[in-house]
Amino acid sequence: ISLKEGKEAVSSPKENWRIVNVKPVTDMIAMICFENRDFKIKSFGKSLGWLGRHFRVSFNNDKSQARLYTTALALSEWNIQLRHAIFKYFDEIMLGENFAISLEECDENLEFYLQPQNYLPLFIKSYCQFAKAFSTKVHHVQPDDHTGKNNFRVEGPLGRGLEMTAENSNGGSIVIICAGTGILPMIDFLNLFLWKNLYEILKEKAGVQYAEKMNVLDLPFDRFMNRLNVTFFGSFANEKQVVGLDIIKK
Repeated sequence: ISLKEGKEAVSSPKENWRIVNVKPVTDMIAMICFENRDFKIKSFGKSLGWLGRHFRVSFNNDKSQARLYTTALALSEWNIQLRHAIFKYFDEIMLGENFAISLEECDENLEFYLQPQNYLPLFIKSYCQFAKAFSTKVHHVQPDDHTGKNNFRVEGPLGRGLEMTAENSNGGSIVIICAGTGILPMIDFLNLFLWKNLYEILKEKAGVQYAEKMNVLDLPFDRFMNRLNVTFFGSFANEKQVVGLDIIKK
């Protein structure tokens, strides 16, 4: 999260967040977008320290429950579109040998996806059987509600996350075992690991200049996740319940 240009940090950034959009992802999980007019949300982190961290969300009153929701920027609309542009660019180079293509040609909105966005996307499951649960109450808030119910405190990113660094991510093996929404703390890591692998394949097969064209966020790919082996075991009710399915399949 970054302060908008021209603004001074005169109060805590946790106050006065509003839900501005609710987009179903599965029949139980929705991308709920929180906005604070003083802040922008960065598209991606430059280091590995932000992976798996979370936000603390509560209604903006002293009696509210609070819950922790994992950062899952890979599932945001702008990162999904960026990822699809990367997939298309990769395929054009590897399969069609169209070396003249650029990421901009794969998606004309690329510049927009790379800019800080107006909202923080959190992926929240609704537990219909628990009407008084905090997550269920959040799902029932209407974005156009001006009665005071749509007023939240959002604190973060918090926690130690996956505790991954450029140094400890090189070499060795990682085993991920998860079910359902248990994938959310890992999805940004899996997305970054996928991007790293696409980058390395292009560098080997086509040349470093073509790999670097794909690195539009200028991430230090050569410094992390080298010689790293990842084994993933996931259990889901059905394919429609898998968030980040395009990442897992690739």
